[in-house]
Amino acid sequence: MVGYKGIELRKGILRAKSNGGGDGDIFEVGVPKQIVNVDDGMAFSENGYSFCGTIEAVLEWMDYLTENKYRNVSVDMRLFEINTLDSKVIGGNIHYKATQIVVNREITPEEIIQYYEQHPDKLSSKENKEKFNKYRIDQPQPYKLIIDRQEIENLMVKSCFRFGQESLCVQDNININMDKCQICPGKDINGDVFYDLTDYQYLIARSKLYRGYDLPVIEEYALLENNMIARNNLELLDSWLKNKQ
Repeated sequence: MVGYKGIELRKGILRAKSNGGGDGDIFEVGVPKQIVNVDDGMAFSENGYSFCGTIEAVLEWMDYLTENKYRNVSVDMRLFEINTLDSKVIGGNIHYKATQIVVNREITPEEIIQYYEQHPDKLSSKENKEKFNKYRIDQPQPYKLIIDRQEIENLMVKSCFRFGQESLCVQDNININMDKCQICPGKDINGDVFYDLTDYQYLIARSKLYRGYDLPVIEEYALLENNMIARNNLELLDSWLKNKQ
């Protein structure tokens, strides 16, 4: 079954939205997720992989038109097409859960704009129509898989709320270098740099996998020993890449 899912793009990583404040599950495009259980008797948001049957249904749960896009460069809700891989699916109408999914591809901003221009009736409220008009004007760029180290460092630095503040940030827009963060004046506020080290380690480990490194020798993978979500997804990606060869 093909469906649609809103996924957060957080600092270059596609994550399930976490309502508890922690890190949500990680998705990589094309890489099938682990098989999990679904139970008709459980609360619908608790287990299985949630998705919707239509593009507009997702908007009722996840605001991929405006959510966080213009407040923080490190967080952005995106819309993706998924496939349930013939796994067990429960639910119906607009909201489903499956025991396994794979994220096929992003429904690009261009496709979203074209869809709602052709089907304006799908924007069911005045609020959604206003969100779409803003989205159409701003035209976000499509999701991009980041595997270049300098791009990863740029993303980490720019995600810091101190970035660009003259009295608190030693970086500039031209020559970003994460080593500078170690002498950041703002570091004294909480005793550490702002960027998330585990996110950085995941992104670097992922980039090395795409460049042909063996997972066991990747230092950043070893450093993630206490983050099972990140490690499990690196292992899934490693297996998927090897099967493609």
